[in-house]
Amino acid sequence: MKYIVVVFTSRTDTIHFYDLIKQTSTFCSTINTPRCLARSCGISVKIAGNGINLTKQIISSNKLTSFFGIYEINILNGKEIPTRIY
Repeated sequence: MKYIVVVFTSRTDTIHFYDLIKQTSTFCSTINTPRCLARSCGISVKIAGNGINLTKQIISSNKLTSFFGIYEINILNGKEIPTRIY
């Protein structure tokens, strides 16, 4: 199993990003930040794989200075393995 998360170090930026991407009708949801990325704030945004380019545009065109990265999280044998996409 795998999924994509957008991670920020600020809860304010996380919620702001969530509101912006939700307006585009792209699948998204807020989730607890995976433990493997614990250096960020406690929540992240889970997005559909086809939303990566839109995510990059939103981050670059808005002042989301606490952006930490876009990660693909693979779950193997119950362990989360992050791979940074952007």
